[in-house]
Amino acid sequence: MPKSIADDAQNQILKSEITIYVDKLSKTQFETILRHEFGHTLGLAHSTALEDLIHPTIETNYPYISDCDIDAGITL
Repeated sequence: MPKSIADDAQNQILKSEITIYVDKLSKTQFETILRHEFGHTLGLAHSTALEDLIHPTIETNYPYISDCDIDAGITL
């Protein structure tokens, strides 16, 4: 889960720190969680689309940044 310092007036994330506990995670699970949390450090909020990696619960069998996530990042 990331901890971020934000400038709400400028709508910017200034600094983020991610801590991931890897006890009993497979390499694939760790990589998926890392991609998800990295999306937050780029400024992406949780998605409502179940197929997105940035959804609050990762339920996709394709654990990569989706086109929707990329589009959201471009508009930041």
